[in-house]
Amino acid sequence: MKKLRVCHVPPTACNPFIIDVANLKEAKKIMDTLAEYDKFQYENNLPQNSSSTSTLEEYSECEKKWIDWCDEESGIDHIEEYFKYLEHKHD
Repeated sequence: MKKLRVCHVPPTACNPFIIDVANLKEAKKIMDTLAEYDKFQYENNLPQNSSSTSTLEEYSECEKKWIDWCDEESGIDHIEEYFKYLEHKHD
């Protein structure tokens, strides 16, 4: 099983907030939650210098480093698109 993590870069100059996840569903839930929090801050006029971003990473045993996640079967590298793909695949 691949090692996965969500890497969240806040809108301030600092190191990313990294969350280890057990699977893709957990990663999606965390990324959706972080996005909703950003939306909440924007809608409530909370000060932000810029927007934050979250990415999904997997650990590459070959390269011995964290790389951007990509589904090997479909080639999809965006988690929202991947879950849409799965929905249509099972229709």
